[in-house]
Formats: sequence, C-alpha cells, structure tokens
Amino acid sequence: MSITKTAEANDGQGRILRNTSYLTGAFILQKIISFVYYTVVVNFIGVSKTGEYDPLKSLIPITLILIDFSLSAVITREIARKPESTKTLIGNVLGIKIIFALAVLTIFGVVTNFGNFSQEVQSSLYLVALIVAFDTFTLTFFAALRGLQNMKFEAIGMVFNQLIAVGLGYAALKLGFGMRGVFFATVAASVFNFLWSIIAFKRYARIWPKIIWDKTIIGLLLKLALPFAAAAFLVKAYTYTDRYLLLAFKGTTAVAFYAVAHKLTFALEFLPSAFAAGLYPAMSAYFVSSKEKLENTFEKSLVYMMIIAVPISVAMCFLADGIVGLAFNKFFAPSARPLQILILSLPVIFMNFPVGTLLNAINKTKLNTLNMALTLLVNISINALLIKKFSYM
Repeated sequence: MSITKTAEANDGQGRILRNTSYLTGAFILQKIISFVYYTVVVNFIGVSKTGEYDPLKSLIPITLILIDFSLSAVITREIARKPESTKTLIGNVLGIKIIFALAVLTIFGVVTNFGNFSQEVQSSLYLVALIVAFDTFTLTFFAALRGLQNMKFEAIGMVFNQLIAVGLGYAALKLGFGMRGVFFATVAASVFNFLWSIIAFKRYARIWPKIIWDKTIIGLLLKLALPFAAAAFLVKAYTYTDRYLLLAFKGTTAVAFYAVAHKLTFALEFLPSAFAAGLYPAMSAYFVSSKEKLENTFEKSLVYMMIIAVPISVAMCFLADGIVGLAFNKFFAPSARPLQILILSLPVIFMNFPVGTLLNAINKTKLNTLNMALTLLVNISINALLIKKFSYM
C-alpha cells in the first residue's frame, strides 16, 4: 500500500514539474521576446506615443477579464476534479462567452465611436477589440487542458503567438504603420493561437467543442465564477489603474516614464505566474485527496518564491540607472527612479501568487477577493493623493 501511495505521490509531483517546466520555459521565451519587442516599439515611437500605446495595450487584459468572467479558472478547477465533465463544462462556457463577448464588445464599440479619440487611437481600439475576442476563446480551450494537467500545447502556442506578433509588428513599424501596425500584428497572432488551441484541445481531449445551453449548469458556473471574476478584475484594476490616473492628471509623458519602470518590474512576473499555473490544478486535486500534500506544496512554493525574488529585487534596485540605460534610449532615463521604488515590492508580488492560488484551490476565493478589494481601495486613494504632487514617482 505504501509503495502505491509513494508511486502516486511521485507521479503527481512529476506532473507538476513537467507542467511547470513547459509553462516556465514558454513564459521565459515569451517574456524575453516580449520585453525586447517592447523596447523596440517604445524606442521607435518615442515618449509621447508610448504614453498612448501603453494604456491601449493595457485594455486587452482588462477587457479580457470582463468577457472571460474567470470561467476559465473555474473549468480548470472542476475538470481537474472531474475530468469526465470536460465536454459539458467547456460547451456551456463557450455558450456563455459568446453572449458576454457580444455585450462587452458592443459597449466597447459605442465608446470608441462616440469618444474623443484621434483616428490612430480609434482604429487601434477596434484592433484591441478583435484581439480580446479571439483571446477569450483561446483561454477557454487552454484552461480545459490545464484542468487535464497538460500544458505543453499552451506553452507551444504561447511562444509562436509571440513570435508572430513580433515579426509582423516589427515589419509594420519599419513600413511606417505605427501603433496600428503593432496592434494588427497582435490580431494576426491571436487568430493563430485561437486555431491552435482548438486543434490542441481536440487532439488531447479527443472532444470536438460544441456550444451547449444548459441553464442549470450555466447558473452553477456563473455562481462559481463570480468570486473568481471579482478577484481577477480587482487584480487588473490594481495593476493598471495607476497609469490611467497618471494619464488623467499628468498626461502621456508621465505615463511613458512610469510604464517603462512598470514593464521592467513586472517582466519578471512570469516566474511566479508559471509556477502558480502548474500548482493550481494540483492544489485543487490535493484539496480533495490529501491535505498533507496540499500543505507541503504550499509551504515549499513560498520558500521558492522568496529565494528567487529577494536577490533580484536588491540587485535591480542598485542597478536601476544602468538597466534603464541599457534597454531604452536616453529619453527614458527618468524611468530609473520609479523602477528603484517599484522593484522593492517584488518579493511580496512573488509570494502573493501561491497564496492566491491556494485560496482559490480550497474554495476561499471570497477571502482572496476581499483582500484585493481592500488593496485596490488603498492603492487608488494613495495614488489620487500623491500623483498630483509627485507624478510618476
């Protein structure tokens, strides 16, 4: 009996390591490519345009949350617990998302049409809407595969998605298409990743996705997703509210300087994010099967995050001027000061990932949501008070 349990434990740990390795490797490649691409884009378009480009780009994850409604997180957890429910769950989620996508994108279109935007910004907003539309369904298929504890296909799609966006985006910049060209390249990459996610899901799950409308299941899914969605929206609001407040109070130049510092800080977020992605289905399963394994996995994850984050934070704080100067042209030199401040939060950011993952996996999402709501309230209040005086600092 003990041999069987040991074998099962080793298999579970091995699966976590494989999935974490797939996503970590993909995230590393994606973030390296993405960061280099970001530096090329902002150095090419300059400080003022960066102040427009960054808020537009930030709309993608915010709008994606509204359409996805964290249903992807729910089906990852539920499929991990009951793999036989995959077909029913994904079919109903697709049905819900079609309605949500139409509603959100209609509002998005109305605001874009009647808002006071330049032609370049307006056309970029339409492209952002297309990106979100494709990405939300891609997220659904990869979420199901995460629940089945296979993240290899997602990792492959992630890398190729980034390569396509970068290749076409760089060509667009060289040809003089500016921001619109960059966003159009991202649309093309999103279409590819969407098609790849369908192929991967069909190949591994051996299920052809079909839309299902089951009122009972839809009601249950929305009920389960609500606390996840609230938490996810609060996280995105916390992450991006500062730049919109900066844009309102101080303009595009301040946004550009802050965005560069923020990019350098959160470029390292792929490490805890990939780790958490591998942990989540395993923690969800351990919550049902073994509290001891759950506790052990959580404690080790916190230690690993600290070991990684603290040295990076200290080093980047002391080397901020050199790092900004190496990656960006001289016009972005003022970004070094906010980088020194932001990077000190890195250990806390890293440790928050396994904490949030644990709370979601053990059905304590409401507690996680409350924590984020309080954090967002404090963040907005302090930003509103200090931005007018200290700007992007």
